[in-house]
Amino acid sequence: MEVVRWKGPDVLVIGWIPFGMRAPAGGAYGGFAGRTLFHSGNPPPPHGFGGHAGFDAWRHSPGNPVGTREYRAALYLEGVVAEFPEAAPPRIDRRANGRFLGHTPLRMYAAGWNIGRILPQFMEYSAGAGPRRTPPAANADPWGSWAELRYRADFKLGWLPNVMGRVLTGSWAPYAWCEIQYRIDRDGGVRVIVEGSAIPSQRLYIDWQTPSPASGVVPEHDMRGATKPRVDGFIRTAGWGCKPAPRGSSLSWRGRAQPC
Repeated sequence: MEVVRWKGPDVLVIGWIPFGMRAPAGGAYGGFAGRTLFHSGNPPPPHGFGGHAGFDAWRHSPGNPVGTREYRAALYLEGVVAEFPEAAPPRIDRRANGRFLGHTPLRMYAAGWNIGRILPQFMEYSAGAGPRRTPPAANADPWGSWAELRYRADFKLGWLPNVMGRVLTGSWAPYAWCEIQYRIDRDGGVRVIVEGSAIPSQRLYIDWQTPSPASGVVPEHDMRGATKPRVDGFIRTAGWGCKPAPRGSSLSWRGRAQPC
C-alpha cells in the first residue's frame, strides 16, 4: 500500500510583555495598573535561534543555569510528520514538543529607579502558573485530505503579582493562552495558525526563525496595539481568574512540507 509522507517545519511561539516606563499611547492600558504592567516587561526575544540547540541555550544561558526568566511562556512542535495512506485515515505525529512557563519580573519604580533591586535575588522574579501538561492532540480529515496537530499553553501570574493585580485592577488575573494549529495537506501544503489572548505579545518561529511578513504570513502580535475593548475583556474575564481570557490575537504562516 502506497503511503505519502511529509515532514513539516518546526514551530515555536514565545510570549512576552514588552518593557516600557510608560504605558502605550491610546488609552487601552490606562493609569497606574497599565504602567506597572509594562514595568514588569521583558526585552524582546531574539528573531532567530539557529535550531533547537540555540533556543535551549537561550532558555539556559551560561550566566544563568536556571535559564532566562525574560519571557512569559513558550511552546514548540518539532519533527512533525504526516502520513497519507491510500486506504486509511491520515496520521500525524511529532518527534518532540515542549511547553515552558516563564516569570514575571517584580519591579516597582520610584523617581525612575527600580526599588525592586533591594529584594533578594529569589524575589526578583515570580514564576508563572499553568494547568496540568497535556500532549498535542491529533485530528484528521476522514476523507484523507489533511491531518492536524493542536498544542496549547495556558499560563497566568504567580500568586504575588496576581494579588498585586487584584489590588490595582479589581480583578484576578485570567489565564493567558496560545494554541498552535498545525495542518499538513495531502499535497504537502502546510498551514500554521496560532490563536491566543490579547496579552502578552507573541512571536512565531518557523524552523527556529521568525518569518518575514507576507501574504498569509503574520509572524507577530504586539499587545501594545490591542484595542481598549480587548484589553478590558482580558482584565475582566468572567469568573475568579481561573478561566481563559477571550481570544485576542492570531498569527499565521503558509508553506510547504518536505517529502520523507
